[in-house]
Amino acid sequence: MVSVRSGALPAVVPRIGVGGSEQEGHRRARRRLRPGISSQAAGAVVGAVYAAMAEALARFGGFAMKDRPAGTGRNLHTCKRIAIGPSSGASFRAGKALRDALNR
Repeated sequence: MVSVRSGALPAVVPRIGVGGSEQEGHRRARRRLRPGISSQAAGAVVGAVYAAMAEALARFGGFAMKDRPAGTGRNLHTCKRIAIGPSSGASFRAGKALRDALNR
């Protein structure tokens, strides 16, 4: 028996689980997680959820790509000016329903 204080591990680590290979355990888990609906029905459900989310988000607002021009910045450690290249990022614009709700 190996002492716990020595820090050495035994040459053979006991396998956790009940018989079978690790792959077989994964196969059994996948079988248990299969839904009882067809892939076409699942696709229709996912499509309906995405459509409802897109409609709700359209009233909330929208995102657009915005280009930022090149400029200068400052290195906070050395206080030297550095050049920052042009970039693009997402910008959000609130929808009418959200603006009206916030301005009540």
